[in-house]
Amino acid sequence: MKLLLVTAVKSYQKEAAKLFKESGIKAFSHADINGFKSLEDGSIQDNWFSGISENVKSVLFFSFANSKDVNVFLTKLDDFNSKLESDNPLKAAVLNIETFR
Repeated sequence: MKLLLVTAVKSYQKEAAKLFKESGIKAFSHADINGFKSLEDGSIQDNWFSGISENVKSVLFFSFANSKDVNVFLTKLDDFNSKLESDNPLKAAVLNIETFR
């Protein structure tokens, strides 16, 4: 059993949910989140709001799933991200579940 965590900008919420379904993962949850990206490293010319972090509307998906379905999901995710014309790819993390009841 694995715990699959996926983050996406809000505008890709439907696409992310579709990847779960296409991968055979029928049960998953999601929550709206705010992502923050520090812009402190850039020059003042590159950042109008100098020193303020950028707040991005995002979503977090999570599911307990078997390894096979998670692997299918990751393959589909890689394919989706490779065709994406954006600086905001979907990101996934997989954690092993020691105990599941």
